[in-house]
Amino acid sequence: MKQPSPVITIITVVRNAAREIEETFRSVAALKTNEIEYIVIDGLSDDNTVEVIKKYASHIDYWLSEADSGIYDAMNKACLLAHGTYVIHVNAGDKLLLIPPILRSAPENIDIYCGRVATEQGTIIPAWNKSLYTHNTIPHQGCFYRRKVLLERPYDLQFKIFADYDLNLWLFRNKKTAVMLNDTIAFHSVDGISNQPCHATELFRVVRHNCGKCGQFRSWIYFKLQGLQSRWKR
Repeated sequence: MKQPSPVITIITVVRNAAREIEETFRSVAALKTNEIEYIVIDGLSDDNTVEVIKKYASHIDYWLSEADSGIYDAMNKACLLAHGTYVIHVNAGDKLLLIPPILRSAPENIDIYCGRVATEQGTIIPAWNKSLYTHNTIPHQGCFYRRKVLLERPYDLQFKIFADYDLNLWLFRNKKTAVMLNDTIAFHSVDGISNQPCHATELFRVVRHNCGKCGQFRSWIYFKLQGLQSRWKR
């Protein structure tokens, strides 16, 4: 008898993160059921990451280790391998906290379910509105994307740090349907590369790519005001 397709595919992409990845694996293993598929894509690590993957192989439905062109190339690759109706990316160092029961009976017209994400600095509350035009309000660690949407519009590999923001902008501009959840779905460390100010140039390129020069200027003003508010609080 043919097995039914999983409701959710959890995807972890990793390279050289042997210390961080075990905590991620433990969080997924605690929530794993027959309705959940787990795929791990390693970017040909040369530390002990593959050994840690093998240690948790009983909780992983499919894994591979091969060279890729970066995190978003690996995420696109995983989406092609996935079978779940919805896909969530829980990468090395992240921790999955909850799978919302609503996904088991989600209507076909909902493209994204996005919950809250805990960080060391507080909880990120997602918002599906025009705020996206200035900054990313949808943390992918809390997002369950309908897989067919990710196949329709893969991550754009011209962006190395903010292709997830680029995807969210495209989805919003193309009027994809999204539901914001009150549940806290995952923990994500804000010490990651995308939170470093030196990468702001790419963020503004993403905004310009989707919203033009005026949108880029509005985004620049938003972050300038955020910086001033931060200084005033000090």
